[in-house]
Amino acid sequence: MDKLSIYVVSLEKDVHRREQLAKQFTQFYPTMNIIDAVDGRKLSDDIIRNLTKGYVQKYHKQMSPGELGCTMSHIKALEQFLESDSDVALILEDDILGTDENIQKLIDLNVSSVDDNSMVMCWNQKGSARAKYIVGKKLSNEIPLMYIPKSLCENFVSTCCYTVTKKSAEAIIKSHKNLLCVADQWNIILAGADTKVYFIDLFQHPETPTDSNLAHERKTVGEAKKRNIIASIVKELKRVYRRGLVFFYQFIGYKSIANK
Repeated sequence: MDKLSIYVVSLEKDVHRREQLAKQFTQFYPTMNIIDAVDGRKLSDDIIRNLTKGYVQKYHKQMSPGELGCTMSHIKALEQFLESDSDVALILEDDILGTDENIQKLIDLNVSSVDDNSMVMCWNQKGSARAKYIVGKKLSNEIPLMYIPKSLCENFVSTCCYTVTKKSAEAIIKSHKNLLCVADQWNIILAGADTKVYFIDLFQHPETPTDSNLAHERKTVGEAKKRNIIASIVKELKRVYRRGLVFFYQFIGYKSIANK
């Protein structure tokens, strides 16, 4: 049976969120490891520039302070897990919605015995505009996990709730050391790794995360992009590509995660 550790990424100021987590997870909250998140907005311009220059040079776009802080925070959680004697880590952000029963189901899955180089995206995709671009293949009737092709992982646009094994945590950290990038650009992070990605519908991310620091920042950037004609064209081309990729996987037997 897996030994599972839980890590909660939370800004020091967001005390009310941790209080809410304690109410949701009455059994497991006392054992959760709180990771003091990095507030990217408090980093100096020089630090941001130095840490993100490789990303800017390769992808020709800026990583926002909030995105940088998020990435650094998740790396902190993964590094702490690697120093532990646990087999699997559950990484949560502090606005996640769930219950003790959800965590127990993950423990019962015994993820590392299914695949010792894996990660599991374990939050409901309801409300996500990208959910329609995610299809997978169920492992078996006994194991309620769906295998997700890495080419579709860019559609998991969050880091709110996932599990990693020691091998997959090492792969993620290695990727960021080679090129620090946005924490939920999973297709980039996992591109050169042997890590397999799975999905299970357990937890829920707020559908309208008005209290989310990063969501607010991204919404502002997104509204600016809508006014950019070139950005709009690129966005439409990406949408066409995603539809084609999903059609291909459905043709060879993959199913929508909504119809698991």
